[in-house]
Amino acid sequence: MDTMLGGDYEVHVQGFEKPFHVNNGKITSQPDKGYYIFYPTINGKRKLVQSPINLTTIIEKD
Repeated sequence: MDTMLGGDYEVHVQGFEKPFHVNNGKITSQPDKGYYIFYPTINGKRKLVQSPINLTTIIEKD
């Protein structure tokens, strides 16, 4: 399991028009299962999202 810790990320998932925003959080990968796990803020609340690794682009924000 790989983890990117402590940061702000913009996560683009193919098939979704708008990117997800992870603020001061982490994104965890499950390469053996083929997905990422992260908690973006959606409508003011943090929600669990799992996305396929091959359809996801993660951009670290400054």
